[in-house]
Amino acid sequence: MGPTSAEYLAVYLADTRHPPREVVNQAKLHIADTMACIYAGTGTDAVRILADANKWSGTTADVPVPGWGHAKTIDGAAQLLGTAAHAHDFDDKSYLMPGHPSAPIVAALWATTFELATHSAHAPSGLNFLHAYIKGIEVAGKVGALIADDHTDQGWHNISTVGLLAAAAACAALRGLDSHLSERTLA
Repeated sequence: MGPTSAEYLAVYLADTRHPPREVVNQAKLHIADTMACIYAGTGTDAVRILADANKWSGTTADVPVPGWGHAKTIDGAAQLLGTAAHAHDFDDKSYLMPGHPSAPIVAALWATTFELATHSAHAPSGLNFLHAYIKGIEVAGKVGALIADDHTDQGWHNISTVGLLAAAAACAALRGLDSHLSERTLA
């Protein structure tokens, strides 16, 4: 029996080779677009209702949510950021996924970057963030292409399913997990 899909993805996530310059440049544009969507979306009722319902409003000692304030938890910040990024539906579109992969990936990476910068000796660099984002986008595209329209035809929303997997993959890459730990993250 050969390697599982999770094993293949885990090996890819642990690979530390740098992506081509043109891929990095395109990733910068997509991240900037997603951050602009986050700023625009933080003023929406969707973000306010989500934050109020979960009592996530925090202080400056908590996780920053650009354009909104601070969230008490890492999970809360990631959910607020993802909701804000997608609130106006101006976010990026992938035809491989199909869906909007940057909203969940950037949201999770932002929160994870904050956590690593404040609670560990290893603060990720901007280049680490970019490379992890690219890995997440790649996973979203590959998995999305495999399941294609069948997934949405069955009533699933790709951002909630494939996006979640891609965000987990990106965070595993940002944390520098080896293939074994990356596989456990994806399982």
